[in-house]
Amino acid sequence: MTLTLLMVSSASALTLSARVVDAGVSLMFPKTIKKIEISEPKVDIKDNKALFCAFLNNTLIQTVFQQKVYMCSKFVPAWNTKTKEIMITKMTDIQLTVQQGGQKQDKWNGFFKLLETDVLPQLEPIPIYKMDNMFTQSVKSIGIIDNQFNIVTN
Repeated sequence: MTLTLLMVSSASALTLSARVVDAGVSLMFPKTIKKIEISEPKVDIKDNKALFCAFLNNTLIQTVFQQKVYMCSKFVPAWNTKTKEIMITKMTDIQLTVQQGGQKQDKWNGFFKLLETDVLPQLEPIPIYKMDNMFTQSVKSIGIIDNQFNIVTN
């Protein structure tokens, strides 16, 4: 797990590896947002893109699939100054899958499209990592640099 503090002129940057954030994510889940349960989350960074994957479940999903749906999405991290949390925003390239008999099923693409376009955007922002320390008092921005979360403070 990597936690680095860099000093850059009058500003400083706190970097968090995806593994550090992923370890913290499990502390905030499972949770239910707008009647959709989100469980077993994973956060990763590949090619300087943040990825969030988790199982989704609710009554409608159970009725259609009789099991949870697995979702993966790229996202843009954002900082919530009030709660001191990293948030998932602007989910893109959403991929939804369901396994049956060990095989990925594509026959529900229409229902997946409904989830992708109408349901999942309403879940944002999703809090994924809470930070309570002296650096969070003056966070200016958050982004991805060198495959790590980069939190810039004043």
